[in-house]
Amino acid sequence: MKIEDGLPGGYRYEHVSGPTLKFKVNKADPIDLIEYLRKDPFIVRYVDGSSSYNCYHIPVELDAGDFDVARLESWEWGVPLNKESMGKAGDRNTIQYRTFEKIRDDYDFIFNDDGSGEAADLVCFKDVDEKTIRLTLVHCKGAVDGRVSRRIENFYYVCGQAQKSIGAKHGGMKRLADNLRRRQETWAREGNTRFLKGDYKTLQFFTEKARRAKLEFEMILVQPGGSASDINPDALKLLATTEVYLFKTTNADFRVILSP
Repeated sequence: MKIEDGLPGGYRYEHVSGPTLKFKVNKADPIDLIEYLRKDPFIVRYVDGSSSYNCYHIPVELDAGDFDVARLESWEWGVPLNKESMGKAGDRNTIQYRTFEKIRDDYDFIFNDDGSGEAADLVCFKDVDEKTIRLTLVHCKGAVDGRVSRRIENFYYVCGQAQKSIGAKHGGMKRLADNLRRRQETWAREGNTRFLKGDYKTLQFFTEKARRAKLEFEMILVQPGGSASDINPDALKLLATTEVYLFKTTNADFRVILSP
């Protein structure tokens, strides 16, 4: 995109190189991407929580500040730091499985939701007390270049996943549970399972209890590519912005798990 004062509206989309792309919505005919972007532009989000589209910049109303370093958690991993998903085979030498091992005793139900259309890499339920259920979404991301570094790229994607996944709470427990059942049934037809702890009966218990119980919400970000003792200051701003967004939209608790 080109931004200049002399252009109509102050900006113009241009095709610079590579193949010409088209965009298709449902059953409508494909249209050139440039034409589509005139009515539905890309939105770019920045570390400080502000965003821009076309030639417009939207500042944040509140400075989220920096995430408290003392709240950063760290684990020893013992797996390749760029090997993210356990997949259908249940590969234990992965970040996702290692995360499951670490949190297994904290929840009554843990589901491997990894893949297209996921709510999170791990979806967890806990029977807190007679009147309370806790829903926890865990997002895991492999390290850039497979090593611990101060690179901000380690945090962009996983923070974006967290912000996008709030729909899992807003949609309600029944909708989430129905989606988990469908995804499990697809895997089961191939002889695989997404259940890591609990089963259909456990899922049904939480679905029914949600009709009368309060739903607490928690988001956990797992990125072994970041160091709790040597983190990029911009990453702290991004984490703080993400936490404020999650709290304002879903009243979510927030945890961040890195390498030492």
